[in-house]
Amino acid sequence: MRIPRPSTLWRALNLELWRLLLLTAAVVVVITAFALTVQPLASGRLGPVDALRFMGYASLPMLQYALPFAAGFAATLVYHRLGADNELTACFAGGISHRKLLFPALATGAILSAVLMLVADQAMPRFLRSMQELITRDVTQIIVASIKRGESIQFDRQRAIYADDVTTLGPDAESGAFERLVLTGVLAVKLDHQGRVIQEAASSVAYVWLFRGPRAPLAVAAPIHPATEPSARAGSVTTIVLRLRDSIGRQDRTGMAEWDDTTLVEAVPDAFEDDPKYWSWLALNQLAREPERMEWIDRRRRTLAGLLAESSAVEAIGRQLTKSGRADLADPADRPVTLAARGLGAPGTGANEGWWSLEPTDGFVEVRTRGAGASSPSGRVQRARRGWISAPPTPERQTTAISIRLEDVAVAAADPLAFGTGEAPAEGEPIGGLSAWVTEGLSFSTDPLPGLLRQPSAQLIEQSRAIKDDARLSAAANELDAQVASLRREILSKQQERLASSAACLVMVLCGAVLAMRLRERLPLTVYLWSFLPALLTILSISGGQRLTHQHGPIGLLLLWGGVAGLALFTLVEFARLARR
Repeated sequence: MRIPRPSTLWRALNLELWRLLLLTAAVVVVITAFALTVQPLASGRLGPVDALRFMGYASLPMLQYALPFAAGFAATLVYHRLGADNELTACFAGGISHRKLLFPALATGAILSAVLMLVADQAMPRFLRSMQELITRDVTQIIVASIKRGESIQFDRQRAIYADDVTTLGPDAESGAFERLVLTGVLAVKLDHQGRVIQEAASSVAYVWLFRGPRAPLAVAAPIHPATEPSARAGSVTTIVLRLRDSIGRQDRTGMAEWDDTTLVEAVPDAFEDDPKYWSWLALNQLAREPERMEWIDRRRRTLAGLLAESSAVEAIGRQLTKSGRADLADPADRPVTLAARGLGAPGTGANEGWWSLEPTDGFVEVRTRGAGASSPSGRVQRARRGWISAPPTPERQTTAISIRLEDVAVAAADPLAFGTGEAPAEGEPIGGLSAWVTEGLSFSTDPLPGLLRQPSAQLIEQSRAIKDDARLSAAANELDAQVASLRREILSKQQERLASSAACLVMVLCGAVLAMRLRERLPLTVYLWSFLPALLTILSISGGQRLTHQHGPIGLLLLWGGVAGLALFTLVEFARLARR
C-alpha cells in the first residue's frame, strides 16, 4: 500500500533539516564575515565597535555563498541518518517512495533559491553600501593620513599628488564643501597608459575642496571656474577639486613650462554604484538602455564629446584670428585674455598631436592678460616666436577649455593703455630657464560642448563615424562603443549568474539528499565529500561562465549553465541508481 502524503514524516524531516541548516549557515556566515573584517580592522580603518557593525552588515551578503553549501551539508547529514538508522528501509517498506522522501529537500531547495535571488537582487547592494560607508566615510582622514605617512594621493592609475604637509581648514559653507585642505610642497604627476611620466607640475601650495553628493556646486568660492563642474550622475560621488597655484613643471616633450593656475577635478564614484554586480535586476535593465549611468562610461562619453567640440572650437578661434588678428578669451579667474596671431597653421604631429600651430604676426605670437575689469592697470604680455593652441577634452568640464603654449618666450610688462589699441609693448627679458609658457582652462563665447554633452553615447558615436581622417576621434568612438558593448555583456552575465546560482542551490540540496540515501553505508563526511566536489565544480563553472560571457557574449552561457546542468544530470543518475536498489 502506498501512502499518498506522509505529513508526519515530512514535518519531522523539515524540522531536522532546517535546524541543521540554520546552525551550519550561522557558523559559516560568522567565519566568512570575520575573515572579511580582519583586513580593514588590522589596517586601522575600523575600530572595535565599527568592526562588529561591519560583521553585521557583511552577514547577509555572505549568505549568498554560505546557504548553498550549508543546505547541501544539512541535507546530506539528515538523509544519511535516515538511511543509517534503517528508517529509509522502513519507509520504503511502508509504501513511501524515494521521491516522496525527497519532497522536504525539494521544498527547502526551492525556498532557498528564492531567498538567494532576493538577497542578490535587493539586500546585498544595500548592506554592501553600508559596509563601504563604514570604511570610507572619512575621506579627509584617509587623505591626511596618506600624506602624513609620505604616501601619494592616488586619483587613478594615471594621476597622483605628493605633498610634504597638509592642513585641514574645516567645512566651507559658501561653496558647500564638507572639508577644505591646504597642501604644501606639492608635486602633481600624470602618467600615460605605459606608466611613463608625461606631465609633472610642482607648486609651493595647493588648495583642495571635498564635496559629497551627486555633483559639485557651480563654483567653489572665487577661484574655481564653473567649467570645472563634474557631470551630474544618479550615483553618489566624492568630488575632489584641487588647485595648484603658480606651478612650474614639464609637459610632454616641450621642456619646462609655467602655469598660472592648474585646476584638477576628480569625481570618485561609489564603488558599489559603479559595479553592475550590486544593481537590482530592474536597474540593470535600465542600465542597458542608459549606459551613461556608469561613471567610467560617462567619462568616455564626455571625452568623445570634447573631441567633437575640440576641432570646432579651435576652428572658430582660427576664424576670429584670420578676420581681426586677435581672439578674446577668459582665464579661469574670469580675467580677459587676448590672443594675437595671424591665424591657424597645420595640426601638429608626434609630440604636438592635438595642437594647432599659431601663425605669428610680425614674427611673434602674443598672449595678453589683464586684471579683472576693463580699466584695471595690471597685466602682462607673453611674446613668443612659436605658439600652439589646443582644446584638450576633459571629462570633468562643462565647457571647452582652451590651452595655449608658447615657445621661445620673452615676457614684457604690459602698458595698460596698449590693450585694445593694437600697440605692441616693448620686448622683455627671456624667462630664466624656461623654454615654454603654458596657460590652460581658457574659455570663449562660441562653445559647442554644452550641446554635445547632452547627447547619449549612441548619438555621439554615430556623429563620430561620419567624420573621416581623424584618428583620435575614431579611437575614442571605438573605445566608447567597446565599453558600452562590454557593459551590456556584463549585465547579461550578472543576471544569468544570479539565476544560475539560485538554480544551483536547489540542485545542490537534492544532490546531497540523493547521495546520502544511496551511500548510507558510508561515513557522513565521505558522503558529503561526494556531493561537495560536484557542487564546487558547479560554482566554479558559474563563475567562469560569467567571466566568459562578459568577455565574449552569449557563448559563455554554455559554460555558465553547463555546470548546473551537469550537477542536475549527476543527481538524476544517482537517483536512478538509488531507485534500482
